[in-house]
Amino acid sequence: MGLLVDRFGLLGAPAMPVSWMRVLGAAVVFAGIVVVLRSGRRPVLEGDAEGLELAIFRVLGVLVGVCTAIQTSVNGYMGGIAGSSMHAGEINLAVGAVLLLVAALVTSPRQLARRPEPGPWWMWLGGLVGATFVISGATLAPLLGTATTVIAFNAGTIAAGQALEARGAFGARKNPLTATRLAGLVVIFLGVLAVRLL
Repeated sequence: MGLLVDRFGLLGAPAMPVSWMRVLGAAVVFAGIVVVLRSGRRPVLEGDAEGLELAIFRVLGVLVGVCTAIQTSVNGYMGGIAGSSMHAGEINLAVGAVLLLVAALVTSPRQLARRPEPGPWWMWLGGLVGATFVISGATLAPLLGTATTVIAFNAGTIAAGQALEARGAFGARKNPLTATRLAGLVVIFLGVLAVRLL
């Protein structure tokens, strides 16, 4: 999606040339992701998705990735209109908060009165990281292009996810980092460099 935004100047983004080498770089990133996913299989646990349900969740994950590219491009454009990426982030998060409130009122209004259970200090980091993601996307997309920004974000997400799973950090299921998964991560980063530099 990021390459399409760059190539056709969608959503107010400046049109940027997309060479075959950049497309090849994106394909290399995709290949690295497949290697990481295929080698990262862990034992199936009770309640895990399988078969058609698993396929639907994977498609949903791809659609969320498409939305991430759209969000990054839109926030970059909004930053230009609003005068700063910080203000664009404020607008983005305010709209998101309103939508979450409406969704909560429609699905289960009682949950708004429920207090979170006590837990570790790091459980509050999600909002901080989310705001940083939004503001960073609004800042970087106009400078680097949507494709490079999104692919770099995804590479960082995958690498950090693998590190967190390897240690079972922040409540993640423990999944050892194998040599094959590590090779897949290297391929992903090579693809990111190809998209950025070629």
